Amino acid sequence: MRWSPGTYVRPHRHPHTFELLLPLSGRFLVLNFDDQGYVTRRVILGEECAALEMDAGTWHAVLSLDPGGIIFEVKHGGYRPVAAEDYVSWAPAEGDAGTAELMAWYRKAQVGDGAFTL
Repeated sequence: MRWSPGTYVRPHRHPHTFELLLPLSGRFLVLNFDDQGYVTRRVILGEECAALEMDAGTWHAVLSLDPGGIIFEVKHGGYRPVAAEDYVSWAPAEGDAGTAELMAWYRKAQVGDGAFTL
């Protein structure tokens, strides 16, 4: 997938499969969250990490840090759209107000930081 800074995908999980992310070009910030929205892991793919595997059911968000970034995503099985209950409740949907503020929060969020609020 090709991502640029400013590309927003609502934080979500894949309850049926692991997810493996490999940066092919550029850097990507990946945040994992607990059920309450607290950051449990913060990784910069393409800098300190060449690949990241997340267990099934891991809440996560990805943010492109460089123009023209390309990330390879591996999941078990064919494409399955994310179900409504597999998006976090505390983050805006794609196209809604607040996405720019959330992406700015991602950039500075550290492990242990609490859930985002507008």
